[in-house]
Amino acid sequence: MPKTPDFRRRPLRKSAKPDAPDLRPTEERLKEARNLAHGRISRRETSARELERWLNGRGVAVLDAQEIIAHLIEQGYVDDRRFAGILVRELIRQGKGPRVIQQKLLLKGIRLAEDDLKSMMSTDRDGGPAATDIERAKGIIERRYPEYKTDRAEAQRAYQALIRRGFSFDVARRALER
Repeated sequence: MPKTPDFRRRPLRKSAKPDAPDLRPTEERLKEARNLAHGRISRRETSARELERWLNGRGVAVLDAQEIIAHLIEQGYVDDRRFAGILVRELIRQGKGPRVIQQKLLLKGIRLAEDDLKSMMSTDRDGGPAATDIERAKGIIERRYPEYKTDRAEAQRAYQALIRRGFSFDVARRALER
C-alpha cells in the first residue's frame, strides 16, 4: 500500500531551507499564512497562543502570525475566554479536578485568575449551577469504586485516583467520608 503524504506537516515554503529568509512578497506570504490560520480555526476551537505555536510550526514568521491572530481576535474568530470555557466544561465532563484543569489551560497558553476559573467551573453549559468539586468527586468514586465504603484498600485507591485527577487532598478526603 503506498504511503499517503501527511499534509498536516507540510511546511509553508517547500523548497527553502528552514533558516533561509522567505523572499516572496509580504502580501503573498500573509495570504498563505492567513489561509492556514482560517483552515485551522475552521476545524477546531483554539487559543491565540496555541494558534501562534501552530503557525510558527508551519513556517510562518512570528510577526506575521501575531498580526494574523490580532486580526482574528478583532473579528471574534479567536477568543481565549470562549476556548477556556469549552475546555473547562470538557475536562469537567471527563472527571478532571481543578488542578488538572488549571494545568491544561496553562499548556494552551491561557492564564485565568482563580476566581474566573471557579466561576467557569460553577456554571454548567446552560448557565445553571454545576456540581461542586465534592459532588463530582463522589460521583467518580461511586461509579468506579463502589466498594469504597466497606473495603479500606478500595477507599485508598479511590483517594489516590481523585488526587491524580486533580482534586485537592481535602476534597478527596471529604468525598470519601462515610
